Amino acid sequence: MSEVKAKINVLDYLGIGTAIFAAFAISAIPSFSWRAFIFACIAAAIMMPVNIRRLAKIIKQEIPILHRVAIAFVLLIILGPLSVLDGEDQKTRQLVALQAQEQKAQEEKYNSVLSQGMTATSPEVAYKSLDAARSIKPLPPEAESKYMESAGEYGLRIMKENPHLALTMLQQSVSSGRASKEVKKAFDEMQAKIQQEQAKAQREQAKAQKEQSIAALVSEGKKQFDAKSYAAVIETHKKLKAADPQNTHLDSLKSQSQDELAEQVRAASEAKKVLEVAGEKPENSAWDGSVKAVKNWMKANLPDPDSTKDEEWWKVVPTKAKDGLPCWGVRAQFRTKNQFGAYELVNMYFHIRHNEVIEVTQ
Repeated sequence: MSEVKAKINVLDYLGIGTAIFAAFAISAIPSFSWRAFIFACIAAAIMMPVNIRRLAKIIKQEIPILHRVAIAFVLLIILGPLSVLDGEDQKTRQLVALQAQEQKAQEEKYNSVLSQGMTATSPEVAYKSLDAARSIKPLPPEAESKYMESAGEYGLRIMKENPHLALTMLQQSVSSGRASKEVKKAFDEMQAKIQQEQAKAQREQAKAQKEQSIAALVSEGKKQFDAKSYAAVIETHKKLKAADPQNTHLDSLKSQSQDELAEQVRAASEAKKVLEVAGEKPENSAWDGSVKAVKNWMKANLPDPDSTKDEEWWKVVPTKAKDGLPCWGVRAQFRTKNQFGAYELVNMYFHIRHNEVIEVTQ
């Protein structure tokens, strides 16, 4: 008689899945995870309505491949979060244990250096030990008092080797009110000495700054003179005298600048008079320096003007003609053919009014 295979329904698969899941969850209980315990309880509750005998029959039967995949997928979904959560708990416990271990080590170190500092007879050992303990956590009142006393005594010993550290330690002791008379006296003397040194350094710094400022003014005045900024030179000379009345570096340049300014005023006045009598100033050509009024005179008066070759042109300046009245003057040097057809070098001075040459001199 053939055996009739039992029909497998959803509840059967659920029973299989929860049974396996319960086994995994219960196995996680030794790690003391409350999540594992809760999952185990849930699995057991789901497992209760499943018929154990029927489950045994189901296990003996051949389960289709798709059903196996479905079971594996369900187990993965259920067991995955459990493993992740349990892993996080493990990390948290390890971190807490590590922190507790570090705290214990710090406490042991604190007690060790505190005991060493309290029993030490040497101010150096007492100060360094109690300072190490103080860096971990506050000292008890008795230890704090000894720390301040040892700071003053140790500070006295290292005054020559390390005065800055010694001053800090003496100040600690004095501020706490635990310093001896010797410590207080040493602290006051060091403070007075430091104040004197600071005042000296400030004076030297001010002197150096003043010297730099004076040197900068002298340099600036020379540059201004080279740039023909004569009014600026006079102003800089005034600033220099205000900073250093005995300094004479710019005296000569100041006098020359005053002369130059006076000459500029005189030239401007003369140019104004020339402008009124002789008209606008003729301009030297930017190309070759020639003056148009002189070129016109050459064309009208030289034997062979086309043969003229310019050699040199001077700048147009205000001057006076033979009649004593102002005019514009310019000197020109050129080569030209004479009446015999030979080239000769000519150097002439031309007097100009209203863009016309009025007279020519050598």
